[in-house]
Amino acid sequence: MTSLVRTSLAVAALLAAGPVSGQAIQASQSATVSQWIADAHFEITYDRPVARDREIWGALVPWNEVWTPSANLALQLRVNRGVLLAGQTLPAGAYSVWLEPKEGGAWRLLVHRDLEVAHNVVPSDGWVLEAAIEPRRDADHMEALAAYFSDADYREGALDLHWGTTALRIPIEVPEGG
Repeated sequence: MTSLVRTSLAVAALLAAGPVSGQAIQASQSATVSQWIADAHFEITYDRPVARDREIWGALVPWNEVWTPSANLALQLRVNRGVLLAGQTLPAGAYSVWLEPKEGGAWRLLVHRDLEVAHNVVPSDGWVLEAAIEPRRDADHMEALAAYFSDADYREGALDLHWGTTALRIPIEVPEGG
């Protein structure tokens, strides 16, 4: 093997290994999580904001204002078939997910038809789902926002959003024949 070929292969391996020195690394790391529940496939893509000793609820994330549980771009939800999300019908498709945190009582869950939306540009119309979700405010501390699926069973499960000591459990049902 010639030295030119060896050098080219070494450079290609270094570039494939990760960011080149000097490239910016996002403060809020990207994550993707997916889950099958029955014959429904769910995929969540989001950027995980980190608390970093900041007060989250009512400060970093204001009360009574629509916010996406993500940084950079809105949290993205893809589902391959119609399901019930928080008891509401959600057709197959790709969506952005938003919340309206409340200091007391239930929060509003909002799902929008546009997928690629900046985290700080709240859509004015085009909402396809709205539901009330009661937050749990005594969860173990989660430094970086986490989205995960819990209790995935034959036709039911939940999408959980957890940041700081607040956790939201969004029930999922997969109807038969969908």
